[in-house]
Amino acid sequence: MARVPIYRVIADDLLAQISSGDLPISSQLPTEAELSTRYGVSRMTVRQAMDQLESAKVIVRLRGSGSYVREAPKRLRGMDGLRSFTAEFGAGGASVASRIVHQETTSAVPREVTDELATARSTQFVRLARVRLVEGVPAAYQESWIPFSVAPGLARDELIDGSLYRTLAERYSVELGWASQIISTSLATKQLAGLLDEKPRSPLLTIRRTTYSKRNVPIEFVRSWTRESFPLIQRIEAD
Repeated sequence: MARVPIYRVIADDLLAQISSGDLPISSQLPTEAELSTRYGVSRMTVRQAMDQLESAKVIVRLRGSGSYVREAPKRLRGMDGLRSFTAEFGAGGASVASRIVHQETTSAVPREVTDELATARSTQFVRLARVRLVEGVPAAYQESWIPFSVAPGLARDELIDGSLYRTLAERYSVELGWASQIISTSLATKQLAGLLDEKPRSPLLTIRRTTYSKRNVPIEFVRSWTRESFPLIQRIEAD
């Protein structure tokens, strides 16, 4: 088996630190001299590792200033319309997957859920909780509640291509109409930090959204917590 060049080992280690958020977007990387000491290699080897990261558009080098972590396009979440999480990130070419934490039918739901979905006239709900992964990295944790009458088999059905909205549309003939959402921030609890591979009390982007069908019937209430390193981008039109 061919031996992996040391510069690639260093590049992969730095990339892992960037992906995890230990080296956040726009942060300055250590100097070549500091990295040389840290890894016990020559500055030429470090330079090769940095060349690889620069070619992959992971970092940018500024003459006389240093090297900085670039904004990764695949981490941008486009929210220009009512789309699934997969579509929001997939537009940038990112690979999106889910890890299901809960998929169950329940009548024990938070008051917020019953308030938001009251006009659906349902006493049973499907709870779908997922960790959303972008390029294999935990990006967000989402908890969705869907009235049982909207999708009776959802608690036992596998999602079509991992998409809730596509499953509702194709399997249950739900036509999405519009949504109302509130965007705010919060600090990661110990539980959220564990799910998102973050540090407790790290800042998270919080979204609470109620989605309605074209008949103005609420079909989903979702709460989501997104890591700071996966920012939102929106196009805003003038009136």
